[in-house]
Amino acid sequence: INTEYMGTLLCFDSHCIARGVGAMWQPAVFDPVLIIAQLVAQQCLFYMVLGALLWLACQLVSEPMSLALLLDYRRLEPDSPAGFLSCAAFFAAAGIVGAALLFTVARAKKCLDFAASLYILHFVCCWIAYGIPAAISWWIVVIISAIGMAVIGEYFCLREEMRDIPRTRTSISI
Repeated sequence: INTEYMGTLLCFDSHCIARGVGAMWQPAVFDPVLIIAQLVAQQCLFYMVLGALLWLACQLVSEPMSLALLLDYRRLEPDSPAGFLSCAAFFAAAGIVGAALLFTVARAKKCLDFAASLYILHFVCCWIAYGIPAAISWWIVVIISAIGMAVIGEYFCLREEMRDIPRTRTSISI
């Protein structure tokens, strides 16, 4: 780890991120290990946040917590209090994980890709566990959540990318 005056430059093999001054630099090389690590981190964070929010929802409606709440498309029907809270938990998790894209992806142009990948992997998990989602409400919640996650992630990443890089004055004594 190298430290510079204008911020911290973190280097891992061929990947560097400058933090602390609004600059986030990443090389244009294809790094599949980094991409897979970012996808795994996003997916784990998504399921941890969603699981915690669904646990809170279960406590409110006195329903037992189960894996079906995460993966069963039939549980995402807003016609009951538990279903409504499940939908709200999905939207809140999308917002929280969207904000976390600033730390895991750190680039506005990659937010849509990572949000879409997260929900495609979630679809595959749901398909494996309970079959292809047939409820229209599941599709609506997932599509709105994916769009919201991408927009929130892009907003925070753009704010960080657009921050001014401070210039320092150097005085030369003659």
